[in-house]
Amino acid sequence: QDEIVLMSSSATNSHNSNLVKYYSSHVVDTELWIVMEYLNGGSVADILHVNGHLDESSIAYIMHKLLTALSHLHEDRKVHRDVKAGNILVSSSGLVKLADFGATGRLSDSLSKRKTRVGTPFWMAPEVIMESNYDGCADVWSAGITAIELATGAPPLAREIHPMQAILLIPKNPPPNLDGSGGHSAALKAFVKKCLQMEPDERPAAQALLDEDAFLISGGVCAGEGEDMSEGSMPDSLVKMILAIPEQRKNGLLSSKSGGSSGTITNGSSKHSLDSPSSVHRYHRMGDLS
Repeated sequence: QDEIVLMSSSATNSHNSNLVKYYSSHVVDTELWIVMEYLNGGSVADILHVNGHLDESSIAYIMHKLLTALSHLHEDRKVHRDVKAGNILVSSSGLVKLADFGATGRLSDSLSKRKTRVGTPFWMAPEVIMESNYDGCADVWSAGITAIELATGAPPLAREIHPMQAILLIPKNPPPNLDGSGGHSAALKAFVKKCLQMEPDERPAAQALLDEDAFLISGGVCAGEGEDMSEGSMPDSLVKMILAIPEQRKNGLLSSKSGGSSGTITNGSSKHSLDSPSSVHRYHRMGDLS
């Protein structure tokens, strides 16, 4: 019910928000059906599942749209808390929209930060894992992890350890980066570094990144040199990958369950149902969503 209220709010459902649009909900027998905007490319996780990773122009385009969505949420005093490729939907017409608001928390005048541990382990900010006070800066961390996911095919640690182990290591380890990965531009590395500051106060806000970050403003998107990325069109390489998705799904290269969150884990519970670390796009979200 809270998710429907959030999705149907004027700010979340606005035309230019880069948040997936909600139309209506219906109770059918004992099930709740939610009618939402359809994007023919599915999730970015589907694209990664088939293609392995994305080129930098595609990463820049997606990250610009993602941060636009987060800026809208944060301005409306909401924290998404489950940013990842599986929750970013795309269409061949150039739309990129953030979806899945089941973990989204609302900040109020009396509650400027949250403390509940909610999210999907590999993408969770250190302060969320530690159940410290956090706000929209936690989403900026997750955006940085998502940028690494798009560039390499998986979030840091996902190919190495179980997600429950990641919860122990993320607050202790230095922030991940792309320095050890070959072929990435200095601009992309700098963007990731800005997002993945251990101290939340040292991370730029989503809107500040949109206004100032070189990778987002002129990061290889199909806008002309020096043009604002928001005016650019979706890169041809990304359009081609999206157009190939329906056929790949038809041929069995993508399962109906690929991408997105496939369940939840309640905070403090040992109950979980997670795939092997190599199946990074089907991890369950954890957290008390009440």
